[in-house]
Amino acid sequence: MMRELPAPPRAAEFSELISKKVEEARSAGGTRETVTVDWNGQQAHVEVIDLPLSSLYYNPSTHRIRAQRSHDPGRDEALEKDPWSAESQDYLQFLLKASPANPDVRDKDFDTLKDSLKEFGQNDPGLVTRHGVLVNGNTRAAALRELGEQSMRVGVLPESFTWADINAVELALQLRKDHRRDYSYINRLLAMEEQAALGRTPEQIAKDFRIQVRTYHQERWILSTIRELNERSRTGGANGLRLVDWEGAQERLKELHRLYVKLETVDRDQAEVLKELRLAAILLNFSKTDVRHID
Repeated sequence: MMRELPAPPRAAEFSELISKKVEEARSAGGTRETVTVDWNGQQAHVEVIDLPLSSLYYNPSTHRIRAQRSHDPGRDEALEKDPWSAESQDYLQFLLKASPANPDVRDKDFDTLKDSLKEFGQNDPGLVTRHGVLVNGNTRAAALRELGEQSMRVGVLPESFTWADINAVELALQLRKDHRRDYSYINRLLAMEEQAALGRTPEQIAKDFRIQVRTYHQERWILSTIRELNERSRTGGANGLRLVDWEGAQERLKELHRLYVKLETVDRDQAEVLKELRLAAILLNFSKTDVRHID
């Protein structure tokens, strides 16, 4: 869940460098490059500058790989304790390059992005905090680093932004109609859960995610069901199931919810039995058709 993170190492020094570059961009004259940021229902235009890639940090709170962090509980625990260490940043970089459904496999979409950056360069700027933490463009930064690039164009958020503001801006950027790459399914569920924890209504969240309110309630049921089963799987000290284990099961989980709701009105106990059987089949990677035959 979202929390206020400590400033990264050398934050004051890097903040001073960023402020100097922003002021230089403002006083240079001519046409300045800016990027539009949606925040609290308003639009702000922030200055775009070049910053050294070696000084930028991946955002440990990014919605992009939140579920995938569970891939390696040990590394995730270390990341939680110190998100700015070299080991933690290496883990984030690994996940940014990995397939959302199976982090052990390199993501083809990442290589497509890398090829595009190699051929055409960086078209759209990223977005950073005054301390150099990437709010938007984490995956692009990973690709640019792999290409051996030395710098990255980024818009700079106002100094007053809190981590709650930062997370809200990242989510707003993702939910624009012109976004380039969707969050994975489980990460969308986690983003909805986070918005609900902030006190937003189902109607507000559904509008932002461009879904029906009934779909929002379905998604919350699915995430609650996943979390409950994951927790049960950890009895006896076992590592248990991870959030990432459910990536790729979107349609089977939605169909399970529809059937469960229908059956629950007739026989709650039978609905629970069916839910358990179908969840087991989903985890065993049965096809949608095979799962459907379980009754």
